[in-house]
Amino acid sequence: MTSTVSVTSVKFVPKPKQLALGRQYLQTDVMTLLAFALCSTEKEPSFGSIDIREREDIPVARIYDSGKCRLDITKKCLEGRIAGYPPWYREHLIVDHGPIIPHPIRSRDDIHRAGWIVAVGLSRSTPLSSSRPDVDLMDKPVKRVLNKMRDEIQPHFPQDPTLEAAISAVQYMLQERSGSGVERCLTADLHKGFEKGVTAALSGSDCIFAMSLFNEVGPLSERDRSRLAPILKPVIDAAFRGSYIVVQYFKNGREGFRIPTSLEDLNRLVYLNLGKA
Repeated sequence: MTSTVSVTSVKFVPKPKQLALGRQYLQTDVMTLLAFALCSTEKEPSFGSIDIREREDIPVARIYDSGKCRLDITKKCLEGRIAGYPPWYREHLIVDHGPIIPHPIRSRDDIHRAGWIVAVGLSRSTPLSSSRPDVDLMDKPVKRVLNKMRDEIQPHFPQDPTLEAAISAVQYMLQERSGSGVERCLTADLHKGFEKGVTAALSGSDCIFAMSLFNEVGPLSERDRSRLAPILKPVIDAAFRGSYIVVQYFKNGREGFRIPTSLEDLNRLVYLNLGKA
């Protein structure tokens, strides 16, 4: 009898000699196994339902009860989560009042920019755990929100009370590392939740413009100022609300999804034991 390990229903490859001769295995890789773990729960994912053991430097895994499997996550979303994108990342952003638009994160360079903070404030997407959380995932982007509003937008709208309140509120949250008590900074046009529907005034193209604006660094052009003026309040509301949601999430000590040290090479081959326990 030939010693083989099944890859698909039609392809077989030689079985490593370290594996049990009488057992069947499925050859896969760490990326696929991690994607399964991320999809197999609606809460914080883990390898709790996957037993992984080294057999003479060959990782062998056995999958136990995986619970519910999420079917609403795309391949790009999984790849982003594995790469350490913010927990709210989706390939497409479904804005609170309906429009479906591209997410502002297109590469790792965008995770320290502020566009995705505005995206959080525009969408009800729930956070999904990331496998490689960045220690600056809250600080840098929220600081960029503050700098954008205070240094680049406010000079063009110096008397706007909503903008002034949002600047004070984000400064407070960065200083306290919490959104608790931020109510003292708010006005009637700033909201922590989605119930007021302020951002419903924004079209899909307005949302894309707002996220792009906060992704950029530098003075506003006259064209951007003119585009922003009639939608300033809902844009600032989204920027503040996104900042509040992100600060509160990380305040609660979320550390993300930890990959076992032995599986840090995402291309490493793993063999799933298909036999009975």
